[in-house]
Amino acid sequence: MLRRLVARVPSAARSLSTRALGYSLSVPSSDARIHVGSTGIVLEAPTAGVTQPFVFDYVWLRDACRSAESVHPSTQQKLFHTTDVPLAAPGDSLLHASEQPVRIAGSADAPELLIDYSPKHAVVNEFTRTISPEAVKVADAPHTARIPLSLLFDHAVAKRYAASHCDVLSVAEPWDAATLKENGRPLSISWPEVKTPQGLLALLTAALRDGFAFVTELPTEKTSSEPGPDAASLRELATTIGTLRHTLYGTLWNVQSIAESRNIAYTNLDLGFHMDLLYFQNPPRFQLLHMLRKTVSGGQNLFVDSMKIAEIMWEHHRDEWEALAETPVAYHYVNAGEHYYYTHPVFEVAAPAEGHAGPSLRGTMPRLAAINYSPPFQAPLPLQSPALRDPARRELFLRAFNRFARLTHDRGMIFERALEPGECVLFDNRRVLHSRTGFEWNESEKGHIGRWLKGAYVEGDSVWSRYRALRNAQ
Repeated sequence: MLRRLVARVPSAARSLSTRALGYSLSVPSSDARIHVGSTGIVLEAPTAGVTQPFVFDYVWLRDACRSAESVHPSTQQKLFHTTDVPLAAPGDSLLHASEQPVRIAGSADAPELLIDYSPKHAVVNEFTRTISPEAVKVADAPHTARIPLSLLFDHAVAKRYAASHCDVLSVAEPWDAATLKENGRPLSISWPEVKTPQGLLALLTAALRDGFAFVTELPTEKTSSEPGPDAASLRELATTIGTLRHTLYGTLWNVQSIAESRNIAYTNLDLGFHMDLLYFQNPPRFQLLHMLRKTVSGGQNLFVDSMKIAEIMWEHHRDEWEALAETPVAYHYVNAGEHYYYTHPVFEVAAPAEGHAGPSLRGTMPRLAAINYSPPFQAPLPLQSPALRDPARRELFLRAFNRFARLTHDRGMIFERALEPGECVLFDNRRVLHSRTGFEWNESEKGHIGRWLKGAYVEGDSVWSRYRALRNAQ
């Protein structure tokens, strides 16, 4: 009888069935089946997207247990370490010796997988065993692990896995000026709308999709960078979307154009395309600029999607794309008693073992976690790098760097908008290049602030967290 039962189980499951198990479970109201072996289970669920048998071993399943003994009910944090789960010796099994140690329970809407683990393979928090051995209780009964079947589906199907943690980079849709115009983008949304969950989600979705979005009707009367009754409205907007990041410029800061300035950003000259603070190891992900005052003529705000440039170079200049992904560019800030320095490649490929890893957005171009370009703060190229020490490789990089720069100046790549008082732009500082054109002011008004923006940086992780929470609440 056992031989006939095992014969009906797929080969992936048969390799797990080294003891008298080899049975299968049907998931109610679906075509999903779970084949049970001595070292793990095999999931098949064509309708749910599991078209090929997917194996879950019992160590992973025990680590994923959601029972009250495994996950604290209020903090939702694990009560043991992955390394506390025993590894069964060859020929042994973590399962309790019973007729059916793996079974399905729960409602049709929320089925669970129940797995009985042997007391001799009980999970004990090793920290507690070492520090407070008197608190450790000897297991005298099987532990029943409880795992929602939805969790298995989420890990077995690539699209569901990305959706389960709201893969923030998969939302991106690279653009040029024509693409934005054809699709009625970018988003402009009023501050009263942003104060609603639906409006906030719309703003964050647009910022992740296009790399930037605009908020209108943001009050300009209060201008203080400090918290309190006179705090600028930008502080409330920034804390609505995420967590403010304090830098050497402060928490909120001013971009004020005056006739006698010592910083090019505070003059009326053209300001080329760039990203901010690339001399940091972890530059700010999101930036906000809120127009408070504007009595000048000109000063258009310009934006370019560097991810679109990356796509163009991947498609048409593959060797140059690879040079920009492999060559370090140095950035520094040496001024006013500060000395910041860091190197980044232009194209920062998402590492396979890091959280931004995932499928390419379109075509075959590798997933990019960030793009880095900021000529005003670029240091001399680091010739100690092997990628730059070789003359041929350095020439290839410079050719690629020149092409990237030229593409940023292509009028078809540029979105242009003149921010007016009360308008604020939110943009991804690791993707969207920003700049502004020169402008004219009344030279007789010395000391007069002709153009005043309030700025802030917001932590990327906090923006992504807010986005995920709003998505999950839908």
